[in-house]
Amino acid sequence: MKTSQGEFQPVTAQLGFALRERRKDLGLTQLELADLAGVSSRFIHDLENGKPTVQLDRVIAVATTLGLELNWRVRMPGSLEEPKP
Repeated sequence: MKTSQGEFQPVTAQLGFALRERRKDLGLTQLELADLAGVSSRFIHDLENGKPTVQLDRVIAVATTLGLELNWRVRMPGSLEEPKP
C-alpha cells in the first residue's frame, strides 16, 4: 500500500488500516473488539495505528475475531524455492 506521497507503508500500518476498516464495517468500537478478542483497548488502538508489536498471538486473535484471515509466506534468505502456503 502506498501513501499519498507514493511511499510504501510499513506492514504494521497496512495491517492496522485493514483491521480498523473491518472493525468499523462490523460496527464495533475499539472497546467492544478488545472485549471480544480478549485484549486491551489500548492494544487495539496501538495495532490500528501501526505500532509495531511482537505479540503475534494477540494480532491473530484480533484478526480472527473480525473474521479476517492472515496470509503470509516465510522464506529463508537465499532460498530460490517458493514458500508453501
